[in-house]
Amino acid sequence: MNTVTTTSSPVRARPWQAILVGGLIAGTLDLISAYIAYGWNVPRGIAAGLLGPGARQGGLGVYVLGICLHFFIALSAATVFYLASRKLGFMIQHPVVSGMFFGIGLFLS
Repeated sequence: MNTVTTTSSPVRARPWQAILVGGLIAGTLDLISAYIAYGWNVPRGIAAGLLGPGARQGGLGVYVLGICLHFFIALSAATVFYLASRKLGFMIQHPVVSGMFFGIGLFLS
């Protein structure tokens, strides 16, 4: 006698995993494109937004701070995208298109 039993286990949402992966991917790709377009001093320019123009002549600490700030911004944007997608169903149904328009809007802001 063959019996097939199926158990339906609800899929647990892992918002922090989605935010972390999305933010790290977006931040890495954005930083690579900034390096290509503007050179290796981009993180110092990012840190200058917090520390002032003198940060552009800063050392390794300022450089690392700029990278950390960059990924903080990317993870914050991923969090906003995730939270918006919970309210706007089309963002889940069309994640690539929604992500592209979200990224364009973020870039222009």
